[in-house]
Amino acid sequence: MTDNKKISTIHTDRISESGLPLIFSVNSGAPALIGEPGGRTGNLHRASFASLSGFQKQALVASPASGSTWRLVSDEGKNLAGFDAAPTPLGYFSAGLVAAYMSEACALAKQRGADASEIRLTLDNYYLMAGSMQRRDVVSTALSPELTVEIQSTETSTQWLQLVAEAVATTPLNGLVRNCTDGRFRLTHNNEAIDPAHLPLVEGPLVQPVLDNEASPTSDGPTLLTAIGPSPPVDTPVRRARTESLKSSTDGLLVHVAARAIRRPDGLIEVRQQFHAPAGTEWLFLVANPSDGVDTGIAPDANSLATAGIGFCLMTQFDFLSRAIRPQPIGYEIIQDTYSSPGGATSATGKISDSGSIETHIHMTADAGKEQILELVTLAERACFLHALCKTELKPKIRIRS
Repeated sequence: MTDNKKISTIHTDRISESGLPLIFSVNSGAPALIGEPGGRTGNLHRASFASLSGFQKQALVASPASGSTWRLVSDEGKNLAGFDAAPTPLGYFSAGLVAAYMSEACALAKQRGADASEIRLTLDNYYLMAGSMQRRDVVSTALSPELTVEIQSTETSTQWLQLVAEAVATTPLNGLVRNCTDGRFRLTHNNEAIDPAHLPLVEGPLVQPVLDNEASPTSDGPTLLTAIGPSPPVDTPVRRARTESLKSSTDGLLVHVAARAIRRPDGLIEVRQQFHAPAGTEWLFLVANPSDGVDTGIAPDANSLATAGIGFCLMTQFDFLSRAIRPQPIGYEIIQDTYSSPGGATSATGKISDSGSIETHIHMTADAGKEQILELVTLAERACFLHALCKTELKPKIRIRS
């Protein structure tokens, strides 16, 4: 185990204090993280996570596309008493998902001789949380993503709507959105393996975390993640009306995360991720675009961002619940495996996307007893917005904006 697993109640802005880029490629950790998918189908994205301080966390994510391992960090905003030093977990997932849709759309357009240089995709993700952590009845739900397409092209709106719909269907991450799959878990408490009780069990051996506290960038390169400032207001009547309708129809918490993607002249995808409910910071991501043959070692691929978001989101629930129902300090690290098929357009197979269950190995250190830890993990899975998304059958709603 690493030093990150030591229990601490001191919360400091370790992300800013480190002076490190928020996302960078590392050499160490890659051999231990990149491997065969253990009999599962599809590409394996393996990620190792640990808490830094408070809501701040770090991850190493291994990308099978490039053979690179990316170090990423996450934080929460001022509304949750975070330091707002890095994007939230939901911000990572939305940025990854819209970049994945963009990459597949660009690849499919190229195959059909359509000009996608001016395409702009805006993704709106909505989540709801009902109940109370203190009452132990908290439940989160995810709603169908909404994707708005803007394009100046000789092709008609109908042609572009059909093209984007096909691209969405072949996007690897869309398998997580469309399929209805429960996550699978392994759990240790103070280095002793315990049954995760009501949660499905990972088939196969327990996997230990792989983290490197001395990780540093491999070389100079573009800044891959930058804070822009406060998120601007929602910019269209349709999107504003959707948010207001959801606010008025729920007694619980509404979360609205948006991400807007364009293709840069250098082939990278630029994503501006915004938080509209509750209001938060706008972040600029640079993401690899395999449809343009851009070296995926320059920037993280879309799957790596989304994979990080899922693990970070579960960890946020651990943080909330350990404060709400278990006031004693709890330390934890997790390792997470996600499986997905290659992109149907970027791999030129044309196949519909597919994905397997998210497999999470959780390692807890705490003075609390086993039953208390089991309760915390069960409630965290129920409260996690992105585990809710993966176990709900959702269909993205696509519209063309002229």
